[in-house]
Amino acid sequence: MTKYFASLLLFLVAWPSFAADQNGYTAKYECRAGNPNCNVDVATLVAQACQQTITTSTTPTNDWSAINWANTVICIEAGDHTARGLLTLGASGTAGTRKILRYVRTSDNNDDPWNQSDANKAKIADFECFEKDYWIIQRLTFWRTNGNEFFRNAGCKYMVYERMLVDGRDLNPTSTGKPLWLIKGIAPNYVSSDFTTVQNSVVRGSGKLTNADNPCINQGGPDVRIVNNEIYNCGGDAIVLDTGSRPYRSVMENNDLYQTIDYYINCDGTPATPGGNNHCSCGEDAIDLKSNDTTNPANGIEIIHNRMWGWRTTYQSCGGTGSFGFGVNSGSGDPKRYVQVRDNIIMDISNGISLSPPTSNWTVSGNILYDVSHAHTSQDFLANSDAENSVAIRFGGGSNHKVYLNTIANSKYALVLASSAANNLLQCNVFLNLQGIKRHFGENWASSSISTNNAFYATPAFTTTTSSNNIILPAVSDAKMSTYSFQRKLLTKPELMQLDFTRPSTSSPHYTACQLTLN
Repeated sequence: MTKYFASLLLFLVAWPSFAADQNGYTAKYECRAGNPNCNVDVATLVAQACQQTITTSTTPTNDWSAINWANTVICIEAGDHTARGLLTLGASGTAGTRKILRYVRTSDNNDDPWNQSDANKAKIADFECFEKDYWIIQRLTFWRTNGNEFFRNAGCKYMVYERMLVDGRDLNPTSTGKPLWLIKGIAPNYVSSDFTTVQNSVVRGSGKLTNADNPCINQGGPDVRIVNNEIYNCGGDAIVLDTGSRPYRSVMENNDLYQTIDYYINCDGTPATPGGNNHCSCGEDAIDLKSNDTTNPANGIEIIHNRMWGWRTTYQSCGGTGSFGFGVNSGSGDPKRYVQVRDNIIMDISNGISLSPPTSNWTVSGNILYDVSHAHTSQDFLANSDAENSVAIRFGGGSNHKVYLNTIANSKYALVLASSAANNLLQCNVFLNLQGIKRHFGENWASSSISTNNAFYATPAFTTTTSSNNIILPAVSDAKMSTYSFQRKLLTKPELMQLDFTRPSTSSPHYTACQLTLN
């Protein structure tokens, strides 16, 4: 998997390779043998011998009717199968006997489909699982042949999609837009795609349309896990949890979510050029969470250990209905409660994390936000917003949020504060080389929200009626940055990650008070 941004973190401690699932991190929610969160031995199950193999010459060649769905292990041989049209799963497996649909070729070396030559891909034009359960789909290529097609998991439970290439190829001629990959239940409740896992896959090129959303993945329903994937160049969001979808307990873990120059456009509508600094995007946000209307903390959502970069303000003439290029956006829609945004890296981006109403009870901890500075006031149709100013964390009126142990560095604005942002805690964060805070329409923070034990380094003083014990450190030139470093320090509680801000002349690091407070 190609990555573009390791050089951006020059002042951070060395980080392993950024390729998803190649960075030394063991995902909590990946399906594998012995994992209590998904104890499915994918490697052993897909190694079973093929009971039936569909080749490019299997007749009839214009559909999939030759498949015998009574088989447990069905193999699709390398080659172009797009003329067969829609592949619809025709049976269910069981918890004890999962069905397998997988790739095969002569002299197969177990290569990933995105690394295969065109001839070695097993290309399928369209796919649907409709109320069929307990499958593992592995190493196939969904090769969009026109924009009316998509990859659909509708009401299918206990599915594992493993090492898939879902390539929209930038095709989408419809006027309304549609996702490249749809993981939802049956309308109107969208509650029956439980325990679908998409892992170790590449999803890309969902297509560009005027004022229409083409997200790469539109997911809904409870217990959907998107783990260890590379998702990029999306004509909407990389992942959207849509209005009304009730995505209780869903997880987005250890993914790379990004846009490249192929999905950029200059904000005046002219073509983007490498190295340019006036880029908007034919897309929206890395993750757009529009719904989690639960009042039960056990139904919370986890956004953990992802990398997000390259998202820019939407230029609606080429894609998206409009956003400001957030890493994690609390988009319009239902209430969004009980969300953890933890240990992510969000960089080279227009805006960071939005805690705007109607949101409540989010925990934002242990994240690095770097180079949040690419928003533009010159868009296509968007109305003015404080998000135009590049904001790392936006308290736009959300309540009961806990924001701690984050590092925000070399960015534009650290925070947006609104007087309607009530009962929030901002604690033990490091702010480095920022222009300061921005008040929402000139408002101050609500008196019920508290800021304490934060370190503001080379950043204007943070002053509200509820701030205390904050440390304001003097500015130094960039030339002295090499004498300062960030390191991760694991606290007693495994879920808390402290970014240890070390200063050569300081014998008592500022995090001591934070450690005592949060342990």
